[in-house]
Amino acid sequence: MVKLRATMTMTRVNTILTISGLFLTSILIGIWVSGAVVFTQIYLGLCILGFLGLSIIIGVTDVIRKKRLYIYPGIGFLCLSLAMGTSVVLNTSKDNKQQRAAEQIFLNLGDYKDGKGQYPISLDAINSNGYSTDFTYWTDSTRERFSLSYNFDGWSCKIYDSETMEWVIID
Repeated sequence: MVKLRATMTMTRVNTILTISGLFLTSILIGIWVSGAVVFTQIYLGLCILGFLGLSIIIGVTDVIRKKRLYIYPGIGFLCLSLAMGTSVVLNTSKDNKQQRAAEQIFLNLGDYKDGKGQYPISLDAINSNGYSTDFTYWTDSTRERFSLSYNFDGWSCKIYDSETMEWVIID
């Protein structure tokens, strides 16, 4: 009786450790995917849909046959969903950080133009807090207007034009 109870306790501990490991791995996959090209996120989304479909099919089959096999693809679906959620949150955070840095660069460029009468040739002339390597900057020949761009998801690029004062997203 005591041996059976100890075995059941070890089985629960092993199950908890396995599920914890799966969720930790999912978060790490999400972190990895957040730094990859957008097509990796699309692939992850397709895998999630595949696991969802598999979970539904096996779930319906399990209801008919009265088995509990649905839990395995269900855990896979949950893990991939967690990875995708982590990836989306990190990408949004990264884009927001770059947007705030761009706004600071706009302020610095405005101060520079107010003091010198035209925009600088490069971002090195202003205090860009080390973000100048993340952005591409260019001016027209008279240095009266500028454009600033950055890559925000590994594929698409956001471009700001000082004349229109709008961001444009280009794939």
